[in-house]
Amino acid sequence: MYKFILALLVAGLLSGCEKEGPMEKAGEKIDNVVEQMQDNGESLSDKIQDSGESLGDALDEAGTDIGNTLEDTCEEIKQQAGAVDTDC
Repeated sequence: MYKFILALLVAGLLSGCEKEGPMEKAGEKIDNVVEQMQDNGESLSDKIQDSGESLGDALDEAGTDIGNTLEDTCEEIKQQAGAVDTDC
């Protein structure tokens, strides 16, 4: 008789371990939210880095264009002034 009761008690305890309680469910939800935030954060970080690189490239190109325009303008002014050396 005691063995039967003990067996039922052990079986009940083991079956209780298989079910998730509200705290375990909440913990899993929190884990999922944290994981999603990390994924989104990495995605956002990549987008910011890509945007920064694109902006840097655009600024480099704009600087080169401005430099070329200034040089061309300088050479035109020297040429109109009759300078022998028109290089700037």
